[in-house]
Amino acid sequence: MNNNQKKKEKRARRLDISTERLALLGSVIANVLIGGFLITKGVTVRETFLPPEINRAMWVENNTASDSYLEEMSAFVAQLILNATPTGVEYQGKLLRKYACADGYGALDSLIRQNADRLKKDNASTMFSTRIVKIDRKTNSVALMGTESVFVGDRRIGGDNPKTYITVFDINGGKFCVKEFHETAQDPFSPAAPSQPDKPAGGGT
Repeated sequence: MNNNQKKKEKRARRLDISTERLALLGSVIANVLIGGFLITKGVTVRETFLPPEINRAMWVENNTASDSYLEEMSAFVAQLILNATPTGVEYQGKLLRKYACADGYGALDSLIRQNADRLKKDNASTMFSTRIVKIDRKTNSVALMGTESVFVGDRRIGGDNPKTYITVFDINGGKFCVKEFHETAQDPFSPAAPSQPDKPAGGGT
């Protein structure tokens, strides 16, 4: 195969990629325009939002979301709070605040500050491993059940502690935010489960 033919094939591949990109862009623009039209007509619109990692199809619709979206976002929130080190906790807290609801910002900000102060004071790091996920679509709440480990420097403190954390989201007209995050009972969505958190969220020494 000569150089001219190779160049022609490269140009053809580039053209195909550009065409595909333009088609995708046109599809996105068309969906946005259709969505705006349907909203003005009072028709239910399903919007697709993208969490940090996209593993499955997901959607947010009016005041609810798909199980996959709730699970992905709750895992992301838990990672920012529970998988933290003294050097990275400030940045993770700053990132998490961007997802906070207006009416839940104060409590979430206080949790982030307390968690950062504790980790820095003790030179501690925490790691949470999820084993079971429970979702309550009625309240847009997700329970992550698993184990939490605490390290001071390079030394592990204690064993794996069983923990359950609840993330409560607020979804209003397709707008999505984090309303609450706390530690709770082992079976949070059972009829006998307490309505209030047992302890403040976040690991400690």
